[in-house]
Amino acid sequence: MSRTSDVGLVFARAVTVSDVVSALTEAGWSLEEPLGLSYVVNDDGMFDWQATVVDRADEVLSLLDAPDNRAFDVAICVYHPQAGTGGQLLFPGPFSVLLPPDDRPAKPSWSAKAY
Repeated sequence: MSRTSDVGLVFARAVTVSDVVSALTEAGWSLEEPLGLSYVVNDDGMFDWQATVVDRADEVLSLLDAPDNRAFDVAICVYHPQAGTGGQLLFPGPFSVLLPPDDRPAKPSWSAKAY
């Protein structure tokens, strides 16, 4: 049985692809899928996924985190070998500017709006 889920998160500070991948790696996730490493920089609206070898993971993460790519959607695939499953992590661009909700006092650790 297969399940699909989309989760949208808003952070109080910039979170890079490398930050997320590092946290997931500690929990047993990997960038190595059965077919290698897959990623995309959606700089032309075509979502043209690229595949490469896992040995280039640091290079790919640098590309996805590059300031020149912050205006674009970027994504990378992750895989959990023990579970035999994986998924795509989409980081929509441009990075959000966080504002406090209109009806509550400003708190630096959360936000209800992203623009």
